[in-house]
Amino acid sequence: MLKNLLLVIFSTLLTLAVLEAALRGIGPGNELAYMLDEDVIYRPQPMRQMRYVRFPEEGGQVIYTRFDAHGFREGLGDPVTRDALRVFVYGDSYIQGSYSKVEGTFAGQLARRLAAATTAQVRVVNAGVDGYGPDQIYLRMRKEIPRFRPDLVVLAVLADNDAGDLIRNKLIRLDSEGRLKRQAFAFDEELKHQYARRQKLDNMPAFAADLVDPQLLKRDLRILLERRLGLPAGWLGDIPIDTNYRTATDVDWIEVWRKSSLNEFAEYMSNDGLLRLDNILTDHYDADVTVQPTEDSSRYKLSLLDAVLAETIEFLRLQGIPLVLVIVPSPIDACVAYDWQVDTAKYPNYGRRILSDAVAETSRRLDALYVNLFDSFAGSDCNDLYFHHGNNHWNERGQALAAKIVAERIRTGGVLRKP
Repeated sequence: MLKNLLLVIFSTLLTLAVLEAALRGIGPGNELAYMLDEDVIYRPQPMRQMRYVRFPEEGGQVIYTRFDAHGFREGLGDPVTRDALRVFVYGDSYIQGSYSKVEGTFAGQLARRLAAATTAQVRVVNAGVDGYGPDQIYLRMRKEIPRFRPDLVVLAVLADNDAGDLIRNKLIRLDSEGRLKRQAFAFDEELKHQYARRQKLDNMPAFAADLVDPQLLKRDLRILLERRLGLPAGWLGDIPIDTNYRTATDVDWIEVWRKSSLNEFAEYMSNDGLLRLDNILTDHYDADVTVQPTEDSSRYKLSLLDAVLAETIEFLRLQGIPLVLVIVPSPIDACVAYDWQVDTAKYPNYGRRILSDAVAETSRRLDALYVNLFDSFAGSDCNDLYFHHGNNHWNERGQALAAKIVAERIRTGGVLRKP
């Protein structure tokens, strides 16, 4: 009886181990690599890992992103050790680059470019965070810059949704004299409940989590079939896995985003400081700014963005840390025939350079060293610099071009040197 019992226990454990490995193999991995934060809304959880599965059209690879003990993406070296010149690169998902392997990210390619351009050892730290706006980046810098004292900061501003992030985040606003002031915010109870639930599920073995929430298994199967194998999976039902942009080709997304922008601005101006799931998990193109530049929301967004960047630039100057500001254009604006396009007949006031030029003007006014990538990206091969099919980030080729241009600007600007 003891022998049979041990055999049953061993067989059960082996079966569970095989099942766990199979479920983790087909699943997207831990997708809750962030934790809620009372200061910056959310931040990376140290020593946590997430995975991104590319669409079949983009290769179908599984990309791993792991955060180190300080909340930076691992793979480019220790941010603390001072045996090298340290360049901290701040930004949003374009910088975190969870859709690219570490060596293919902008930070990874910038590291190689800078190492080749100087005899000194250079370490580039990837401080990008998915979904972050310029306000969250600034608040994060205030904590990290005095602690780590980097030799150079590269700040990427995305001329696509960064202005709108300031409205959705509800962290700051302009007072009657145009100065920044913090705004109190609170997390919606449903948001806190969802995060706590997802955290609990992520800490469970995969087979246990799938038993608690069968929808997880359906989602993982759909990702396996659609993204990794390129097979139809409609029979699994309406399980959202970020494919709506690719599948809903009959939607006027510019109009959807324009209306969303106006609704977000109205909510913001009502002094509603309540953050909901759609506040912190949803980013979209700032269509109101580019197609209706004279609207109140458009003017306010650009004024708020200007004020945040000015505060960031002044903070780094007071810290004695050199800065290079990098303006990353939206593929919607830079590319003539990207997946989503603005109908100029419907929106005659559309300006494809409005967002990029606004950041450039702030940089010039404050005498900050900057690189505007718009013209370099707006060439005939623009569509080859970005992903497609619902992923609007720059691909490895786009990140390589940006790294080449920025590294040269750093070299000619003479800003990377021992203090």
